[in-house]
Amino acid sequence: ALCGGAIHAGEIIIPLEQTADQRMPLDALGHGPLKERQEQEKIPARRKSMFWIHRACGSDASSLQGVRIPVCKHWLQRGVCIFGSECLFSHPPSTEKNQGAHSFEERRSWQTISEQGKPVVLHARNIPSNADKDELVNALGKYGEIAQDVEFKEMKNSEKKWCVVKFFNYADAQDAMEAFSQGRVEGFESVKLSFAHLSRKKVKNEFRVGVFRRWLEDKFGLDTLTSGSGVLDVAGGKGELSFELLNLSSIPSTVVDPRPLQLHLFVKRLRMGLYHRNSVHNRYNRGVGQLDPFRVPAHLRIHFETWGDNRGERDTLGAGEGGKVREV
Repeated sequence: ALCGGAIHAGEIIIPLEQTADQRMPLDALGHGPLKERQEQEKIPARRKSMFWIHRACGSDASSLQGVRIPVCKHWLQRGVCIFGSECLFSHPPSTEKNQGAHSFEERRSWQTISEQGKPVVLHARNIPSNADKDELVNALGKYGEIAQDVEFKEMKNSEKKWCVVKFFNYADAQDAMEAFSQGRVEGFESVKLSFAHLSRKKVKNEFRVGVFRRWLEDKFGLDTLTSGSGVLDVAGGKGELSFELLNLSSIPSTVVDPRPLQLHLFVKRLRMGLYHRNSVHNRYNRGVGQLDPFRVPAHLRIHFETWGDNRGERDTLGAGEGGKVREV
């Protein structure tokens, strides 16, 4: 059995996942509101599919029915995980991995979404300007159940309209698309139905510079990057790459950009230990530590630009005070 004790700051924890048919109230796991308070205030016992336990309790977790270590999302999607054996999540054999490692189109297709009980979204375009909304809803309803919240909207650069249509069944949506595409719907021969675009989930990329820095080391090596005066970071912007190269990788770097450096956010990350929290990347962090004084990369406030006009070609190099462009 699990210890049921509280998890304190700094303790090592591991995740566990409950199967849908074996989900236990949080109180049974030692987390969540007390049963006495639930009974007094009539609060229903919450259920959760994933929870965290002490690492020391991990050996006892295997004895619980309906509990398993969740699969690593990177392993599931790409078949690769940089943490390897140190990953807290499971890496199933290739046979299981291949069953789950579908492409984005396969995992996010409208058919898959429909199987999850969610509506299938279509766009109806080229609706005549004099069309009646109720008549269109009735025409669509002949192919399956749809949501009634249909609102006409004006199409750009056209007198015709468009609207969003939600079918509750994928097969019904396909039948409707086929009928409308063949012009078999009386009064709406010009209307075309198409699946709404499935956008990717937004991926946070605030640490993308770190990924690029580690790629530079792997691609070119320290000997090349540290030779001479180091790396020349042209159009370096705020100076994030040069800051990481200098402070984390001990690689000299010079920013070439007319704008002033803005390093306060990167210094804060360094002080908070965010650059050192992932042990997998420690081999790339050989520079200053969390409590060591940080170093400011060299900065050349220079602006190169070449253009032509009616008065002839001009090459300019701006490095004057106040950001002014000096012609040469």
